[in-house]
Amino acid sequence: LDGITWTQVFTANSPASITGVYSMAVYDEGTGPALYIGVGNTGGTADGDVWRSFDGVTWEISYDSASGNNRINILTVIDDTLYAGTSRASGSGEVMYYNSTNDWGSQVATREVNGIDKFGSEIYYVSRNAVFILYSPGGSISSIAGGVDGNLVHSLRTFSGKIYAGHNHATINRLANSTDPTSWEYQNIPSSTTIPNMRELSDGHLYLPIIQTNNATLWR
Repeated sequence: LDGITWTQVFTANSPASITGVYSMAVYDEGTGPALYIGVGNTGGTADGDVWRSFDGVTWEISYDSASGNNRINILTVIDDTLYAGTSRASGSGEVMYYNSTNDWGSQVATREVNGIDKFGSEIYYVSRNAVFILYSPGGSISSIAGGVDGNLVHSLRTFSGKIYAGHNHATINRLANSTDPTSWEYQNIPSSTTIPNMRELSDGHLYLPIIQTNNATLWR
């Protein structure tokens, strides 16, 4: 465990249309912590599966993409539930949830789901260019809770009393933040960028990974 020597512990190459691992999370449903990973592709084949491992070596299917999801964009744990956000070939997606009493329940979203997080007492998710509110697993999904003025919202994260959304807006890419998801403030970030995910680490900072043309940077 020196951070230098790496060992391959998982391979998903059947069917051949699977192109990568897109998300990860550690979750314990009461049988011990397991690493969950979401796989899939950028095309239209329904390969969006979730695998899990209790030892990092032996893997089993937790969710099979029978419902037509082609990619698991995000896995995140909120309270006692594991959530997944997906994409479908049609351009829609799902908010899925898994715990000791729900074996991958789901609610269809109008567009692909790229971020899920809790802010205050509510759970929010981003789908394409808007933020929606999800009242509870299996409950109803409201109308738009707060429209983020952007073409594609890539990520969502709560941090230090605010909720943040990383998104593209035409040729201007911005980080949106809000203390009330019905109204947003915007901060421009370098052009031709995407914020694919945001992480709060144990050092107390929020980290922003940035994808740029011919460049990759990390901000905090």
